Amino acid sequence: MDDLRLETQHRETKISFGSLSSSFGYAYFDCRTCYLRYIYVKPQNKGLGSMLLNQVENEMRKQGCKQIKLQALPDTVNFYTKNGYSSASWWEDWWDYRPNFLQKTLA
Repeated sequence: MDDLRLETQHRETKISFGSLSSSFGYAYFDCRTCYLRYIYVKPQNKGLGSMLLNQVENEMRKQGCKQIKLQALPDTVNFYTKNGYSSASWWEDWWDYRPNFLQKTLA
């Protein structure tokens, strides 16, 4: 990922690489709350997501985060678990929606 770009927009930071015509990915996170909003890569299952997540974790660590929090979609829980995240809590709202709250302590 030699073309990694980092930019701050309002309260969020964006890390991205590549272009739409090739492999690409991006992640948005808020270092003030240590919350990862989302991460996306294409193509998937090639190790790009783990590499980008590692870059996000490094940047958040530099900004003073001790722990990363996120809410994972059901089909992404395994990805985060493989990258060291664990269940933070379960919550149920009025519509019986059970989001997956995950967290990881940064060394």
